[in-house]
Amino acid sequence: MKKSRAGTETNPGTLVFHRTFYPEILFEKTCRNPKCDEKFDVSLLNKPIWFPNSDTPIHFRFRLTSDGDFLTQLIIDVGLSMPCKLTISNTEIVPIMNLSPIYFIGIKSNVRVIYNKPKPSKSFDFDIEAWCPQVLGAKSNPTLRLLIQSFFPANSNRFQFQATAKNKGEFVIKSIRLPVVTKHLCRGSEVRKVLKFDVELFVGGLSYDNELMLSAILLLDDSVYKRVDSILIESNGSDVILEDNLSQTPPNRVIQKFKIQKADHVQNVRLSISYMIIFKSSKDFHITLEIEPVLEHDSPYELKSIMAHDPKYHAVFSFKHCKHEQLILIFSALGCSILVILGCVLIYYRFGPRYVISYPEVTYIVDNSSPLIAY
Repeated sequence: MKKSRAGTETNPGTLVFHRTFYPEILFEKTCRNPKCDEKFDVSLLNKPIWFPNSDTPIHFRFRLTSDGDFLTQLIIDVGLSMPCKLTISNTEIVPIMNLSPIYFIGIKSNVRVIYNKPKPSKSFDFDIEAWCPQVLGAKSNPTLRLLIQSFFPANSNRFQFQATAKNKGEFVIKSIRLPVVTKHLCRGSEVRKVLKFDVELFVGGLSYDNELMLSAILLLDDSVYKRVDSILIESNGSDVILEDNLSQTPPNRVIQKFKIQKADHVQNVRLSISYMIIFKSSKDFHITLEIEPVLEHDSPYELKSIMAHDPKYHAVFSFKHCKHEQLILIFSALGCSILVILGCVLIYYRFGPRYVISYPEVTYIVDNSSPLIAY
């Protein structure tokens, strides 16, 4: 005994197995049956993509939902069909024994983690990132496997998910400047007008991502009553796919998301964007159209890297007198002229100058001796 004790003091022991046991979550309030169920399901919240020609990690976003009576701490085994470095958020990584689960036979990278939830929860989200080397040759969709078990060995579930393998787009979008669109409208009337923008984009680079989401943003003047009923986006030589519905929130900002599906050899993309607009105003105003990519927080692209400059197109609306308004103005001018003339005549006869007319003079000569003679 003394010899073995001395040996243990001089030679540190080799770790054979290590597991940290956490206090289980109390479930007396949610489960009062003699036997309680612990059921859960895992759903994928995003569309993971692997770019073999870049260092961008594969991002898996999961949600684990409890369908049973309670949810305890979980042991999560993760395996990937490629040699990659795996990281998992909100978990504690524990050592993996040399003997991997049978479910992971043929898997080239794996990791085991423990999720320790301090209070009962019906669901929680966790992210898995896989940092993989670049592959320039043939590629296949990576497969991710999950083996999730609680501290009760009988409860374990298996899940399998795939990421889409495609080359990361290496492109840049440039817009060709076009003249300002000018429209003439009748003043003071409600107008239903088709506003058309001819947009020309130049897409340069090795490969374009047909899944890139773009948005056509129409900026309206706040002082103008307006309503956009519909939008039509067409292209010659490429397909345009509209995503979601036309959004007009706030009222001065109209957004339509779309995708451009084009062949690799096509570089010049011409778009015809038409809006059906109802508006009413009495002063000149302008409308601006912007084309922007829709980049989420987990997007592999950056705005500055794929857009050479801001594609902006302008339309100016000016008001003029229409034919019926011109006729009204002409007749109004004639009526005013007639009234002015009649008024002048009336004033002339009513307050005009008075002339004294001279009459012949009559002279009377009186002679007492002779009769009265008038000349």
